Amino acid sequence: MTTTIPSVRRRALAIAAVLTCSALMQEVAGIIGTSGVVADAGVDPLLGLWVLDAIIAVVCALGLGLIIDRSPRRRLAIGLLGVFGMAYIATWVMRLSGVSPAKSYGVLYSINSVESRLVPLTVWALARDMMTDEEAITWFGPINSISYAGSFIGGAFATWAGVAHVAPDPLMAVGGICLLLAAVMLRRVRALRHVTLADPEPTPEDPSEPQHHTDSPLRYLLHSPVLRGVALLLLTNGIAETAVAHHVIQAMSGTAKDMADLQAPYGKYRLLICAVAASAGSVLPAYLVRRLGFERVFIVTPISLLMALATVAIWPGEIVAIGVSTFLVVAGAVESPAVSAYLVRTPAHLRGRVAALVEGSMYSFGYIVGSVLILLLHQELPHGLFGGDLSTAELILLLAAGGSALALVAMRVSLRYANPQSA
Repeated sequence: MTTTIPSVRRRALAIAAVLTCSALMQEVAGIIGTSGVVADAGVDPLLGLWVLDAIIAVVCALGLGLIIDRSPRRRLAIGLLGVFGMAYIATWVMRLSGVSPAKSYGVLYSINSVESRLVPLTVWALARDMMTDEEAITWFGPINSISYAGSFIGGAFATWAGVAHVAPDPLMAVGGICLLLAAVMLRRVRALRHVTLADPEPTPEDPSEPQHHTDSPLRYLLHSPVLRGVALLLLTNGIAETAVAHHVIQAMSGTAKDMADLQAPYGKYRLLICAVAASAGSVLPAYLVRRLGFERVFIVTPISLLMALATVAIWPGEIVAIGVSTFLVVAGAVESPAVSAYLVRTPAHLRGRVAALVEGSMYSFGYIVGSVLILLLHQELPHGLFGGDLSTAELILLLAAGGSALALVAMRVSLRYANPQSA
């Protein structure tokens, strides 16, 4: 029988506030960094930057995994928020010192790529330590939804700067200060103190969990059919999002004369995604998990990818942003909290390392694979496939949709093999 942790609502709201501050800076840095790099160097160098940043993010996530289960998570999160807050302020100082936009915005984008992996990874690990399985299903969706408010606010500031043709550099300092305030909040809020790590209750009848004790996060991952499937789904999500982002940025940059001309429409595009995700993510994840179960809820991923593929095929150009937001909303508003809630079932001594493998690495690997695919396809098929009837973005989305469907089928087959009575 599960026991309710005291003040779970206050803890959930405190975690949401910390993630909101982090999301605000992630959105500001993402929009400014992308617009600055593309305006100064074009779209093609962005792919190389994505690959480099993804490699750095994977290395940092795996490095964090080495210590996240051996260090107090709250103290670790405070340290990360402080370091990245100072790093963002340092990029603002770089711009004041006259460093070229390509270098300073490239550094900003790289910092943002690492921070967007490590800080949420650590804060979500802290949240999993505070809640039971049922509480995670109930609260992780609203927490994720509230954090999109930070993304929306950050995107609104960055978009306003582009529309008004105002220098966005001070936003770097403002975002850095927000992260420092989040670190102070994490240290001062009583509801986040004295968290006791608790192992999930044993469920020997559950075929989705490894039925043996292990100290290896990789072995635990390989013996869990659901986690294996989730890892592959996150990989395909990263591939698809790379294709979508490149397609949208390329379409928008064609008419942009300077950084502000790209920053404004790209910011509006991101605002749309954040607004829809925030509204959909408050109750939808918990409803779908309870209705479908963890083993079936991830069917929304291949369905959304196919919808994005259809949208790209029917409406090429900038209008594709409206359609593909369906995929991005599902990935952000449904899949992310569902994965985080499922990881609560992981034993406490493995929880952080398994999350680093699944959430911290697979998505970044998807960015690497997606960027390499775009580069190769642009070289081998510069005009698309079948005489231009199938563009690079459509081909990659098709591959990602097929890959996610295969991952889901493999998950279901493994579960039925592990538990023949459920077949």
